[in-house]
Amino acid sequence: MAAPLQHDQNLSDDIQPLLDAYPQVLARKMKDAVNYVSQLKTQGERVNLNKMMLASGINSREVATSWPNPECRRIVNEFNTDTIDTIDVLITTFAALRIPGGPSFHPGACHRGIMLETPDTLEQHFETRKVLLRGNGPFAWKVQYVPGSLDSWRDLAMAKRAVEQDQNSYPELNGFVHQQRMVLFYDVAYLMGKDESQYPRDRVHWSKLEAKEIKREGLFYFALGKFLHENRAAASKLSDRHMMSRIAKS
Repeated sequence: MAAPLQHDQNLSDDIQPLLDAYPQVLARKMKDAVNYVSQLKTQGERVNLNKMMLASGINSREVATSWPNPECRRIVNEFNTDTIDTIDVLITTFAALRIPGGPSFHPGACHRGIMLETPDTLEQHFETRKVLLRGNGPFAWKVQYVPGSLDSWRDLAMAKRAVEQDQNSYPELNGFVHQQRMVLFYDVAYLMGKDESQYPRDRVHWSKLEAKEIKREGLFYFALGKFLHENRAAASKLSDRHMMSRIAKS
Protein backbone atom coordinates (compact mmCIF):
# COMPACT_ATOMS: atom_id res chain seq x y z
CA MET A 1 0.00 0.00 0.00
CA ALA A 2 1.37 3.43 -0.93
CA ALA A 3 2.28 5.87 1.82
CA PRO A 4 -0.85 7.79 2.88
CA LEU A 5 -1.29 11.38 1.75
CA GLN A 6 -0.50 13.84 4.50
CA HIS A 7 -2.13 17.18 5.21
CA ASP A 8 -0.18 19.97 3.51
CA GLN A 9 0.15 22.76 6.07
CA ASN A 10 0.95 25.21 3.26
CA LEU A 11 -2.55 24.85 1.82
CA SER A 12 -5.32 27.04 3.14
CA ASP A 13 -8.31 25.38 4.79
CA ASP A 14 -10.54 28.12 3.38
CA ILE A 15 -13.17 26.47 1.16
CA GLN A 16 -14.05 29.73 -0.59
CA PRO A 17 -12.97 28.30 -3.99
CA LEU A 18 -15.56 25.53 -3.53
CA LEU A 19 -18.22 28.04 -2.55
CA ASP A 20 -17.40 30.26 -5.54
CA ALA A 21 -17.74 27.33 -7.94
CA TYR A 22 -20.91 25.93 -6.41
CA PRO A 23 -23.49 28.01 -8.34
CA GLN A 24 -22.22 26.40 -11.55
CA VAL A 25 -22.21 23.00 -9.89
CA LEU A 26 -25.79 23.49 -8.66
CA ALA A 27 -26.90 24.58 -12.15
CA ARG A 28 -25.40 21.39 -13.55
CA LYS A 29 -27.16 19.33 -10.90
CA MET A 30 -30.50 21.02 -11.61
CA LYS A 31 -30.11 20.31 -15.31
CA ASP A 32 -29.36 16.67 -14.55
CA ALA A 33 -32.39 16.59 -12.22
CA VAL A 34 -34.65 17.99 -14.94
CA ASN A 35 -33.44 15.33 -17.37
CA TYR A 36 -34.04 12.63 -14.76
CA VAL A 37 -37.55 13.91 -14.00
CA SER A 38 -38.32 14.05 -17.73
CA GLN A 39 -37.33 10.40 -18.04
CA LEU A 40 -39.51 9.46 -15.08
CA LYS A 41 -42.45 11.40 -16.48
CA THR A 42 -42.33 9.37 -19.69
CA GLN A 43 -42.56 6.29 -17.46
CA GLY A 44 -45.59 7.66 -15.63
CA GLU A 45 -43.61 8.36 -12.45
CA ARG A 46 -43.89 11.32 -10.09
CA VAL A 47 -40.97 12.81 -8.22
CA ASN A 48 -40.79 14.24 -4.70
CA LEU A 49 -36.36 23.16 -9.51
CA ASN A 50 -39.10 25.94 -10.73
CA LYS A 51 -38.31 27.82 -13.94
CA MET A 52 -36.11 25.04 -15.31
CA MET A 53 -38.82 22.47 -14.70
CA LEU A 54 -41.49 24.61 -16.34
CA ALA A 55 -39.19 25.37 -19.28
CA SER A 56 -38.95 21.63 -19.83
CA GLY A 57 -42.72 21.18 -19.75
CA ILE A 58 -42.79 19.88 -16.20
CA ASN A 59 -45.37 21.33 -13.83
CA SER A 60 -43.70 21.86 -10.45
CA ARG A 61 -44.56 23.57 -7.19
CA GLU A 62 -42.29 24.86 -4.43
CA VAL A 63 -43.18 24.58 -0.75
CA ALA A 64 -39.77 25.39 0.67
CA THR A 65 -39.44 29.05 1.55
CA SER A 66 -42.87 30.01 2.86
CA TRP A 67 -43.96 26.93 4.81
CA PRO A 68 -46.20 26.86 6.83
CA ASN A 69 -48.66 28.58 4.56
CA PRO A 70 -52.23 27.68 3.49
CA GLU A 71 -51.15 27.73 -0.16
CA CYS A 72 -48.31 25.32 0.59
CA ARG A 73 -50.73 22.97 2.32
CA ARG A 74 -53.05 23.12 -0.68
CA ILE A 75 -50.16 22.24 -3.01
CA VAL A 76 -49.11 19.26 -0.88
CA ASN A 77 -52.70 18.04 -0.64
CA GLU A 78 -53.00 18.30 -4.41
CA PHE A 79 -49.76 16.39 -4.86
CA ASN A 80 -51.03 13.70 -2.51
CA THR A 81 -54.34 13.23 -4.33
CA ASP A 82 -54.26 10.31 -6.73
CA THR A 83 -57.17 11.68 -8.76
CA ILE A 84 -55.38 14.98 -9.44
CA ASP A 85 -52.36 14.58 -11.69
CA THR A 86 -51.39 18.19 -12.37
CA ILE A 87 -48.17 18.38 -10.33
CA ASP A 88 -45.21 16.35 -11.53
CA VAL A 89 -42.64 17.61 -9.04
CA LEU A 90 -42.76 18.94 -5.49
CA ILE A 91 -39.75 21.00 -4.35
CA THR A 92 -39.00 21.35 -0.66
CA THR A 93 -36.08 21.59 1.78
CA PHE A 94 -34.58 19.39 4.48
CA ALA A 95 -35.62 21.97 7.10
CA ALA A 96 -39.25 22.09 5.93
CA LEU A 97 -39.55 18.31 6.17
CA ARG A 98 -38.50 18.39 9.83
CA ILE A 99 -40.76 21.10 11.26
CA PRO A 100 -43.98 20.09 13.04
CA GLY A 101 -46.82 20.26 10.59
CA GLY A 102 -44.46 20.38 7.62
CA PRO A 103 -45.10 18.66 4.28
CA SER A 104 -46.49 15.17 4.74
CA PHE A 105 -46.81 12.77 1.83
CA HIS A 106 -49.48 10.11 1.62
CA PRO A 107 -48.53 6.48 1.04
CA GLY A 108 -47.96 5.90 -2.63
CA ALA A 109 -48.12 9.58 -3.60
CA CYS A 110 -44.48 9.57 -4.68
CA HIS A 111 -41.93 6.78 -5.15
CA ARG A 112 -38.98 8.78 -6.49
CA GLY A 113 -36.94 11.56 -4.87
CA ILE A 114 -33.94 13.69 -5.80
CA MET A 115 -31.51 15.18 -3.28
CA LEU A 116 -29.79 18.15 -4.90
CA GLU A 117 -27.54 18.79 -1.91
CA THR A 118 -26.03 16.89 0.99
CA PRO A 119 -27.92 17.36 4.29
CA ASP A 120 -26.09 18.88 7.26
CA THR A 121 -26.56 15.79 9.42
CA LEU A 122 -27.02 12.07 9.04
CA GLU A 123 -30.34 12.41 10.86
CA GLN A 124 -31.62 14.80 8.18
CA HIS A 125 -30.50 12.36 5.50
CA PHE A 126 -32.49 9.48 6.97
CA GLU A 127 -35.51 11.62 7.86
CA THR A 128 -35.64 12.75 4.24
CA ARG A 129 -35.36 9.21 2.91
CA LYS A 130 -38.21 8.12 5.18
CA VAL A 131 -40.53 10.58 3.41
CA LEU A 132 -40.99 8.02 0.64
CA LEU A 133 -40.89 4.88 2.76
CA ARG A 134 -44.64 4.56 3.12
CA GLY A 135 -47.12 2.42 1.25
CA ASN A 136 -46.05 0.02 -1.45
CA GLY A 137 -42.63 0.24 -3.16
CA PRO A 138 -40.41 0.35 -5.01
CA PHE A 139 -38.84 3.54 -3.68
CA ALA A 140 -35.66 5.23 -4.88
CA TRP A 141 -33.63 8.34 -4.13
CA LYS A 142 -31.25 9.84 -6.66
CA VAL A 143 -28.49 11.77 -4.89
CA GLN A 144 -26.95 14.50 -7.05
CA TYR A 145 -23.22 14.37 -6.24
CA VAL A 146 -20.43 16.15 -8.14
CA PRO A 147 -16.94 14.86 -7.19
CA GLY A 148 -14.40 17.54 -6.39
CA SER A 149 -17.08 20.13 -5.60
CA LEU A 150 -18.55 21.41 -2.34
CA ASP A 151 -20.42 18.09 -2.27
CA SER A 152 -17.19 16.29 -1.29
CA TRP A 153 -16.57 18.67 1.61
CA ARG A 154 -20.20 18.52 2.80
CA ASP A 155 -20.22 14.71 2.66
CA LEU A 156 -17.15 14.65 4.90
CA ALA A 157 -18.63 17.28 7.24
CA MET A 158 -21.81 15.22 7.64
CA ALA A 159 -19.79 12.07 8.43
CA LYS A 160 -17.59 13.94 10.94
CA ARG A 161 -20.64 15.31 12.78
CA ALA A 162 -22.06 11.80 13.07
CA VAL A 163 -18.74 10.46 14.37
CA GLU A 164 -18.39 13.27 16.92
CA GLN A 165 -21.90 12.58 18.23
CA ASP A 166 -21.02 8.91 18.77
CA GLN A 167 -17.63 9.37 20.45
CA ASN A 168 -18.82 7.47 23.51
CA SER A 169 -19.68 4.41 21.44
CA TYR A 170 -17.49 1.32 21.64
CA PRO A 171 -16.12 1.93 25.18
CA GLU A 172 -14.01 -1.22 24.78
CA LEU A 173 -11.96 0.81 22.29
CA ASN A 174 -11.25 3.62 24.77
CA GLY A 175 -7.56 4.40 24.61
CA PHE A 176 -7.43 3.40 20.95
CA VAL A 177 -8.47 6.75 19.48
CA HIS A 178 -7.69 6.02 15.84
CA GLN A 179 -9.15 2.52 15.92
CA GLN A 180 -12.33 3.85 17.51
CA ARG A 181 -12.68 6.51 14.80
CA MET A 182 -12.07 3.87 12.12
CA VAL A 183 -15.07 1.92 13.43
CA LEU A 184 -17.25 5.03 13.73
CA PHE A 185 -16.46 6.17 10.19
CA TYR A 186 -17.16 2.60 9.02
CA ASP A 187 -20.56 2.74 10.72
CA VAL A 188 -21.45 5.96 8.90
CA ALA A 189 -20.39 4.57 5.52
CA TYR A 190 -22.33 1.36 6.15
CA LEU A 191 -25.49 3.26 7.11
CA MET A 192 -25.15 5.34 3.93
CA GLY A 193 -24.87 2.20 1.81
CA LYS A 194 -21.28 2.97 0.82
CA ASP A 195 -18.18 0.79 0.74
CA GLU A 196 -15.69 3.63 1.23
CA SER A 197 -14.81 5.18 4.60
CA GLN A 198 -14.41 8.93 5.06
CA TYR A 199 -11.75 8.29 7.72
CA PRO A 200 -8.69 9.13 5.54
CA ARG A 201 -10.37 12.28 4.20
CA ASP A 202 -10.48 13.70 7.72
CA ARG A 203 -6.73 14.42 7.65
CA VAL A 204 -6.14 15.83 4.16
CA HIS A 205 -6.75 19.18 2.52
CA TRP A 206 -10.12 19.56 0.78
CA SER A 207 -8.39 19.71 -2.61
CA LYS A 208 -7.24 16.10 -2.06
CA LEU A 209 -10.62 14.63 -1.06
CA GLU A 210 -11.12 12.93 -4.43
CA ALA A 211 -7.49 11.87 -4.98
CA LYS A 212 -7.06 8.27 -6.14
CA GLU A 213 -4.84 7.50 -3.16
CA ILE A 214 -7.53 8.71 -0.77
CA LYS A 215 -10.23 6.68 -2.51
CA ARG A 216 -8.05 3.57 -2.21
CA GLU A 217 -7.43 4.33 1.45
CA GLY A 218 -11.17 4.79 1.92
CA LEU A 219 -11.77 1.23 0.70
CA PHE A 220 -8.96 -0.03 2.94
CA TYR A 221 -10.26 1.72 6.06
CA PHE A 222 -13.80 0.56 5.36
CA ALA A 223 -12.51 -3.03 5.43
CA LEU A 224 -10.43 -2.25 8.50
CA GLY A 225 -13.35 -0.61 10.28
CA LYS A 226 -15.53 -3.63 9.49
CA PHE A 227 -12.85 -5.94 10.90
CA LEU A 228 -12.59 -3.89 14.10
CA HIS A 229 -16.36 -3.73 14.42
CA GLU A 230 -16.43 -7.53 14.48
CA ASN A 231 -13.11 -8.07 16.31
CA ARG A 232 -12.70 -5.22 18.79
CA ALA A 233 -10.19 -7.12 20.92
CA ALA A 234 -7.79 -6.89 17.98
CA ALA A 235 -7.44 -3.11 18.29
CA SER A 236 -4.08 -3.36 20.04
CA LYS A 237 -2.65 -5.40 17.18
CA LEU A 238 -3.28 -2.83 14.49
CA SER A 239 0.01 -1.05 15.06
CA ASP A 240 1.52 -3.96 13.13
CA ARG A 241 1.80 -2.77 9.50
CA HIS A 242 1.95 -6.35 8.21
CA MET A 243 -1.27 -7.24 10.02
CA MET A 244 -3.00 -4.19 8.55
CA SER A 245 -1.76 -5.10 5.08
CA ARG A 246 -3.18 -8.62 5.38
CA ILE A 247 -6.54 -7.22 6.51
CA ALA A 248 -6.60 -4.80 3.58
CA LYS A 249 -6.04 -7.64 1.11
CA SER A 250 -8.76 -9.86 2.63
